[in-house]
Amino acid sequence: MSFKKAQAKVQKESGVSKKAAGAIIAEASRKASPKAKKNNPNLNKVKGSPAKMKSDSKEMKPHNMYGSGGVVKFVKTMKEHLALKKKGYGHTKKK
Repeated sequence: MSFKKAQAKVQKESGVSKKAAGAIIAEASRKASPKAKKNNPNLNKVKGSPAKMKSDSKEMKPHNMYGSGGVVKFVKTMKEHLALKKKGYGHTKKK
């Protein structure tokens, strides 16, 4: 799997920014075993330092969260974001 595909998958599943998803993958590749790096040469190509994810409400950008049935909620804090995420809300509109 390419870095961009893995980044998109992490971003979609965890609801983090593209930069944070890249940092998660970079950290995982650094921690990969030598055997895993030998079997997957793409793990050796990841560079850069891991970025810390923003969890403070002052650093988070307010945004919409979408639930089933077209329900849209606007969140201002990470606490609200995580509560809605547990209830099945996401960043994309559901059909």
